[in-house]
Amino acid sequence: MKRLIVVAVLAALAGASISQLFASRPPTADTLLTSASPDKLRTRVTLKAPKSGEAIGFKVYPSMDAITAETLQSELLNGNTENTVYYPTGAIKSSEEFYPALKAGAERQLRYSTERALDGSFISDQSFRLDGTKIRVGRRLPDGLYEIFLYHDNGVAVWKHQLVAGQKEPVFEEGFYKTGATQSLTRINADNSGEVKTFYEDGKAESVTTFPVEKWNPIVSVFYFADGQNVRLRVSYQSLGSHAEYLRENGTLRMTFDEIFSTTGGTITWRFFDSEGNPQYEQVYFIEKKIVNGKEERVYRLRDATELNAAGEAMRKISFRGDGKTPDKVIISKPAGNAWGGTFKSFREDGTLEKIEERDVKGKVTAETAYTRTQGIKEIFPEKYLTMPSDSLPPPPLRTPAVRKAYSR
Repeated sequence: MKRLIVVAVLAALAGASISQLFASRPPTADTLLTSASPDKLRTRVTLKAPKSGEAIGFKVYPSMDAITAETLQSELLNGNTENTVYYPTGAIKSSEEFYPALKAGAERQLRYSTERALDGSFISDQSFRLDGTKIRVGRRLPDGLYEIFLYHDNGVAVWKHQLVAGQKEPVFEEGFYKTGATQSLTRINADNSGEVKTFYEDGKAESVTTFPVEKWNPIVSVFYFADGQNVRLRVSYQSLGSHAEYLRENGTLRMTFDEIFSTTGGTITWRFFDSEGNPQYEQVYFIEKKIVNGKEERVYRLRDATELNAAGEAMRKISFRGDGKTPDKVIISKPAGNAWGGTFKSFREDGTLEKIEERDVKGKVTAETAYTRTQGIKEIFPEKYLTMPSDSLPPPPLRTPAVRKAYSR
């Protein structure tokens, strides 16, 4: 009998030890999800929609009844792991993310890490590529500015050096070539005005952009030839349009560009000049905005081509149909610049001449001649009238340079 009692006691102790062993192991996701009160555990599971990029998360709380987590470990759908530490208030104190291990048992490469103050502002941050090369390093300075170093793809040469103010806009930025030569300098003042300078690798000026105080005033950019002295392009950017002047190395105008924006598209006017800077002709394009495969695309259609005299007055204006190449109407102004008097031609859809009207300076028809389709008379004009220049216009500059900023996470 005593032997049976001893055996029973030993069995009970063994069972208790095994139960204690399993109870001490970290709970699995299944256990947490099927618990009677999953929101009353120290470690709780968080599940998010697939579009969030997070597969599953484990939040650890200071007690079973706490509502503010201490830490969060997230397993992301891309294989990365993210760890977050919180202040007692629930604000993020630090965060870090690791790439997947390249092989089983290998140490994971840090993708980024951040430290934040209680108010959410960054104290420091750093980020790396999968191969361990640096992308950026940031730190809070004693004067309150945030200093950022961005690196070229080799992870060694500095690409950008920024000082960022509390409003999250760079107040100072230096850009560098891989050789270490200065590529750009940016200064943004407290009143929102500022200046951006860019340089060729040999140190000569490439461009200067000036930002006004009021955002409705134009932003002006001046671009230089490789000599760093002669201007090749001047651009004025405004909210409703932009104006550009393209110059030759001798300083004469080569062409101008004017764009007017609208909700449906807008218009573009190119004007061309001879070697002495005198107007020759101009083109007007209609811009149509279309959504193709979910993306907005701009379609340019030639509307008019106008021949100009040295004073910039219209001599012959050719208006085109929707295809942008078949003449619809032609006006030969007499005198030049007069939109009412002169020779007015009308054309059929196939481009053949249909009628000519002669009008006086007040627009009154003084003579009219009709033409048949079989006569096959068409308007003759240079092929260049149908070709839009390929010269690219730099995109509107931003007061905040288009680089990664602090506070981006």
